[in-house]
Amino acid sequence: MIRSIRVVGYTILKVISMYPMLRKLEKEFPDSNKAKMALLVQKQGEIFGRGMVRSTGSTVEISGLENIPKDEGILFVSNHQSNFDIPVLLGYLKHPIGFVSKVEITKLPFVARWMRLMRCVLVDRKNRRQGVLAMKEGIEILKEGRSIVIFPEGTRSGTDEMLPFKQGSFRFAKDAQVCIVPIAISGTHRMMESAKGRFGRTHAKVQVLPKCSAEWIAKKDTRQLASEIQIQIQEALMKMGKCE
Repeated sequence: MIRSIRVVGYTILKVISMYPMLRKLEKEFPDSNKAKMALLVQKQGEIFGRGMVRSTGSTVEISGLENIPKDEGILFVSNHQSNFDIPVLLGYLKHPIGFVSKVEITKLPFVARWMRLMRCVLVDRKNRRQGVLAMKEGIEILKEGRSIVIFPEGTRSGTDEMLPFKQGSFRFAKDAQVCIVPIAISGTHRMMESAKGRFGRTHAKVQVLPKCSAEWIAKKDTRQLASEIQIQIQEALMKMGKCE
């Protein structure tokens, strides 16, 4: 109960404290220097993400940051255990990122405004036409040299096990002709999902795997990509072991 109060309290106070910066960045966007804007937004995301992790009493161990290419668009592909995967990646990846997310998240105005600055892609699964437009938007963002995170499972597993990867989102990398960097996340479900509605304390692990080049991706269809990237992440998770 005390941990839950701490997490909720931190979230509320952080939302309030970040509002002036949100207003400032919104005034500068989209006419500001894009690279500078990306770094400013990344810094805010890092502060928020790390604070969220600390509020649960948890720690994060990340490896493989040297595998992240510089100065090019990247499609990060990650398994998805928990709602805390997003704060963890914001806090510890040390790279400007946006996310592919369900459009329902825009019901939270504060979150929606930050997502716009992060260049996130919002998908309405009930609207096929909007889904096509979202795909085009994501491809253009990647071509601009920005990076996007996808969770191909489509929903949180809530356990150490992965759900099957859906192949559709791999079109982002193929059509934008950018590399894929797989990410294996272990233990974040203990921060929330597997704690029966309460927030839990854990030591989570994140491993950034070597990139898959655009040339390699071009030789695969989306079904093969989904399968082979999932195998890479699964093998990494097995080597990482379960987190406590």
